[in-house]
Amino acid sequence: MTELLPQLGPRHPALGWIVGIEQGDHFAGMGDEGREALLDSVLCYVPTNLLLNAIRTRRGRKRGIPAMLLGVPYLYATVICTTIVNGGGAGWLNLLALLFFWNAHKFVWIGPLSRALLSRARFSEHRNLSCAASQRPAAAEEAVVGSE
Repeated sequence: MTELLPQLGPRHPALGWIVGIEQGDHFAGMGDEGREALLDSVLCYVPTNLLLNAIRTRRGRKRGIPAMLLGVPYLYATVICTTIVNGGGAGWLNLLALLFFWNAHKFVWIGPLSRALLSRARFSEHRNLSCAASQRPAAAEEAVVGSE
């Protein structure tokens, strides 16, 4: 799985807690192969977190609003599970409904959050470019005055 997602390798800060790299030696007895195997086994169960991590990157922030639409199927699955439970179905479906609702909640909130993060990044980039542009003519002017 890590070869499919090179930007989210075992040393990625958001995933460091899984393999114990960033916050101490929780898995001190494991070698690198054991950590990667653990990472692979955990990541196959959390595809929504992988998608949300990809959306939080600078390139992925523009995809936050369309990703909100992924919350709709999760809400639909929540309704189906709760309907089955209310009709006398298995009680463990409540846990599944809670998981579906949590994932829907994450996708609904990533849209406005990614838009705010994108606006902040663009503003910061614009400010940096403006500062750099305002400093360039002054430096060029000093060079011209100094050469006379």
